[in-house]
Amino acid sequence: MKSLRVLFAVIAVFAITSCGSLRHVGYENGHQYVDLGLSVKWATMNVGAYAPKDAGAYYAWGELEPKDVYSWLSYRFRTDGDTIYDVQLSKYNSKNNHGVIDNITMLEQADDVASVLWGGGWRIPTLSQFEELADENNCTWTWKTMKGVAGYKVQSKKKGYKRSYIFIPAVRSRSGLGFEEKETGGLYWSSSLIEAFYACILDITPDAVSTLSASERYVGLPVRAVCP
Repeated sequence: MKSLRVLFAVIAVFAITSCGSLRHVGYENGHQYVDLGLSVKWATMNVGAYAPKDAGAYYAWGELEPKDVYSWLSYRFRTDGDTIYDVQLSKYNSKNNHGVIDNITMLEQADDVASVLWGGGWRIPTLSQFEELADENNCTWTWKTMKGVAGYKVQSKKKGYKRSYIFIPAVRSRSGLGFEEKETGGLYWSSSLIEAFYACILDITPDAVSTLSASERYVGLPVRAVCP
């Protein structure tokens, strides 16, 4: 009887290990990723989340902590003004009459919340990395519900990685004191700036996945991190 229990334990361990390897799951600095056979590996959940279905924490672009109010007035890199017409910026600015011009268009590591909180090789995805993930030649996007939360199952089409997938929940953005009224879709930050006031985002709805959208930098959005 004892030998049978040992045998069953060995079989169970082998099965778990085999499934994990087939799905290409691993860890970077203590946080789990899935390798989809793309240029980067994708975290299995959002920064600040405890499960793949969770929204996690909300961050303004380039900020390192969630907060109660999301506006230009509370934005980390704002020095004056409260609209896109008069806001003054201390960093990531390419516009005349809007503060210090540095022409930096990509989040630096010190301002990347995924890098700061998770360490290792974790980063907020670039626009091109989101484009790679959204490319129908690379992944299949299937709208579904996970434990009551709607979102996309993103499954690799790459040879040797076809059992690899992640779940990206559709979670609302935050502006002012509350949530935006967009309950059937979700937005995620990229690390790419499109111009002084706007950063590129991943925009998901039940009908479409778009990387052609942008959001004002002060808005609170979730982050799905990547690592090398």
